[in-house]
Amino acid sequence: MYITEHPYTDFKQLLANIVVPISQASSYLSSARVNMAGIITKVKKIITRSNESMLFVKIEDTSGGLEILVFPRLLKNTADIWEEGKAVFAQGKLSDKDQEIKLLANQALELNLDNIDKVIQKFSQARAVHNLKNNPKNLTDNGSGDQAYSHPLKIIFKKSLNAVNLQTLKNIFARYGGRDKVFFKVRENNQDKIIQTAFQVRNNNLLKEELRDKFKDSIVIAK
Repeated sequence: MYITEHPYTDFKQLLANIVVPISQASSYLSSARVNMAGIITKVKKIITRSNESMLFVKIEDTSGGLEILVFPRLLKNTADIWEEGKAVFAQGKLSDKDQEIKLLANQALELNLDNIDKVIQKFSQARAVHNLKNNPKNLTDNGSGDQAYSHPLKIIFKKSLNAVNLQTLKNIFARYGGRDKVFFKVRENNQDKIIQTAFQVRNNNLLKEELRDKFKDSIVIAK
């Protein structure tokens, strides 16, 4: 229990688009890959049958608590981040074995306000590319049977946006809610990729003018 504000509060809003709140973990048991984050409250070390160290780590966000299993391979690369009181971002597969939901982590990073922009950028693109690979679509083919989108909004990122600008972008999309899909063009591993996002907007001139005004040289709106 925290007498003052929960220490995860500083990260909650910034990470809202890329992590699953712990209280909602049960809804993502079938997902191949899930992002979670929180404050470390307990670390338990055990030795495996192969004489390697692994950890059982309890974390909390503002909605609840969860245990992360840190296997030997991941622990070797992240040993310095598993300390009580630290904020951590972890990616992996959820399991409800023994009727308790746990995250079987395959990636982890210590979180701080200095690196959070890089974490958001890295894992936002990774999640979008993962979704694209598992639900392949492009801007012209709707072979899945979905209705074609008549006015998609296509944004090319010339510069990376920080966490504040990403939140601004989300807020603008929320004000222009509609049925037109939003696509991002991003660069990953020296290759350009078209990503279909979860946003839906009214793609009109007012929206485009506001985006150009807010982000100026950072984005280009494709025709």
